[in-house]
Amino acid sequence: MVLSGTLDDTALGSATVEQRGGRVIVQDPVEASYGSMPQCALAVTEHAEIQPTGRLAATVVRLVSEQAETRPAEPAPELEAEVRGLLASDPLPRAMARDYGGFSCPDCGGPLYHAKEGNVVTYGCATGHRWSPQALLEQQTDAVERALWLAIRSLDERGRLTEGLAESARQRGHALTAARFQDASKEARLAADVIRNAASGMNPVTEASDTDEPFPDVPVTD
Repeated sequence: MVLSGTLDDTALGSATVEQRGGRVIVQDPVEASYGSMPQCALAVTEHAEIQPTGRLAATVVRLVSEQAETRPAEPAPELEAEVRGLLASDPLPRAMARDYGGFSCPDCGGPLYHAKEGNVVTYGCATGHRWSPQALLEQQTDAVERALWLAIRSLDERGRLTEGLAESARQRGHALTAARFQDASKEARLAADVIRNAASGMNPVTEASDTDEPFPDVPVTD
């Protein structure tokens, strides 16, 4: 069951459940507070059942109490191989079987490998971290913002430190040294302001309320 939410985290799971013969229920995206997650689940499934919030519980009761018509699950040797690798704490063979995606894992810094399972795009590293495109973008955005604000803090501190050194040099009559420290302080403060403006101007791009292509196929870099 996929409820209101952002990003595309449930897409691969929904597609896998349906491929293995399971049923997928999706909250009506029109009434969801955040429609991205339901829309993404619908984009990768063929038989998902859309229900308004008030009918979700009744739908679950109906499905678990009725005699369901079973259909053979589609074989998924890659999925089964991946599960065996994860249970054995050895995700490397699965990752290495993919194409290099041109990106680094935001958690461990290792290379990310690109795979397209059905119409679902995923990225995974040899450590076992796995990302959908939107989740990867969200994590990358967080990492960029943390790096920018860390740079701002360091530059602000550099500006204050060199300002103090300039004042100390002036008090000792070292005009040239004071001028160099003063210039360094101005440069640090200016750089901090530039980065601060850049960080403040970053807009979220991962939540789209109306999208025709929830899963853009990100080009793979050789």
